[in-house]
Amino acid sequence: RVLFRSSGYPPPTGITQAAFAAEREGEIWLNEKMFSSSKSLANKQGKAFKAGWTTAENAEDIITHELGHMLAEKLMASPGMKEKLVTFMRTAPGVKDLSLYAKWDAGEAFAEGFAAMYKGSQKEYVQALKKFLSDVLKKGIV
Repeated sequence: RVLFRSSGYPPPTGITQAAFAAEREGEIWLNEKMFSSSKSLANKQGKAFKAGWTTAENAEDIITHELGHMLAEKLMASPGMKEKLVTFMRTAPGVKDLSLYAKWDAGEAFAEGFAAMYKGSQKEYVQALKKFLSDVLKKGIV
């Protein structure tokens, strides 16, 4: 179950991004100001995208990215999975193709890769993540 909220955003004081995944609560909070108009969202997100800070270009990318955070949290809650996921994130090929934010944060790298995988990206990192998730599912780890 995923609950989308917009009023009362942001949950933690000072968070100003377009959306925030509260993984443990199963909620994705949308920044009401940014999502209030497509022009506002396109303007803010376009600037972040052009600066290399994010790979999310639009609302769909943002929401898919946040769902990636929720999946990562679910994976890390599975016995023995946190270490495997962290190891993968540290050693995965193609990290140079990610945003500046994802290069510094493994959780962001996973969420970006998940969103790119959803879009059908063939980049090296995305394909490595796809294989990792496929192996996890085949082995029945989660």
